[in-house]
Amino acid sequence: MSVWKAKMETAFFHGEESYEQECTVRLERENIAVSYEDNENNLVVYTGTDHGGGHFVLGYPELKAKATLHQMEGSKCLEGYWVEEGVRGFWRIVLIENKEDDYKEHGEELRELEPGSLSFVLPNGRPICSIEIDVDNLANEDQYQHGGWEDLIFSIAAKWTKENSFMGRGTVWAWGAYSANFHHQNFSMFYTVLGMPQGFREYLGQEISVLGKHVRSNSDYVIPDAENGWDARCHIEHGKVWQILDPVTCREIKA
Repeated sequence: MSVWKAKMETAFFHGEESYEQECTVRLERENIAVSYEDNENNLVVYTGTDHGGGHFVLGYPELKAKATLHQMEGSKCLEGYWVEEGVRGFWRIVLIENKEDDYKEHGEELRELEPGSLSFVLPNGRPICSIEIDVDNLANEDQYQHGGWEDLIFSIAAKWTKENSFMGRGTVWAWGAYSANFHHQNFSMFYTVLGMPQGFREYLGQEISVLGKHVRSNSDYVIPDAENGWDARCHIEHGKVWQILDPVTCREIKA
């Protein structure tokens, strides 16, 4: 299995202008998965198989979408066409960095999620106090570019889990939205903790305060909902902490 950080260029046959964005490409034998976030910060995952000679056929059932990607042997470029809800276009993906190699250099290992291998604590429809991070302005600081604030959350979770010999399970969920809670219009990420002891939530709130003016440790009460853009970002189970990279891949975070 290889997991690539990639750049995706999307063009439309009619109307809208083309644009570029980052994506993640997962390749395993004849299988492929391309994941990225849409304009509303929802995770989109196209999955498919190689029909021979690097000719992939993919789909995304939620949007009744179909697509193709073609990769020449030895090339880091994939090109093809897509159809989403009647809209047609072209996409080109360039593989930039093999994330699996990067993890191995640091003694880390990617793990493929099998059905039931991790039991996420699911939202139950009740409001819960969130941690809010002003990612628009925080991303301007070098150490927190490219989602570095989430690495901080993961490391805090790993440290607490190890120090408390915690063997239960819990899940950190996240959702992005525009907010004015920082007294200016910005894009924020809201994080909620499900299933963990109150002591962990208090510890996370204290430790995340190093982000200073860019974080509200006790922000709005929200109702997490996996069907409305909330994603599991971190999961704790059996004394281990996992970063959820995409719906089928995770990596262990060690304290």
